[in-house]
Amino acid sequence: RDCLLSRGLGDVYKRQGQGTMSTRKLTEQQLAALIDAHRSLNYGGLIEMPSRNPLDIVWTAMNPTYKKRHADSTMQLLVRAGLLQVSGEKPDRRAHLTEQGLMELDIEGVCE
Repeated sequence: RDCLLSRGLGDVYKRQGQGTMSTRKLTEQQLAALIDAHRSLNYGGLIEMPSRNPLDIVWTAMNPTYKKRHADSTMQLLVRAGLLQVSGEKPDRRAHLTEQGLMELDIEGVCE
């Protein structure tokens, strides 16, 4: 779904008028992972999958035509930053972009 449709356009314009709302600066790795997560969520969602390494977890796009992969450590950084929310129990855990995550994408000018 388009991030602008997830809340009123008026809210977006009000936020832009108030300047940067971010309380922190994302690293390039975090921002890239957030953009990838946003795109993956638009293409059917992210789901937690076991990897070949039993100690590693991979979050992958559910839509087979959009094969973005996200390492668990990067996903957990985004969760701790309040940009992603994880719901459900294993083995069916899924990620969702938060309102704060959408706002970060707006601020960076990359929200599609």
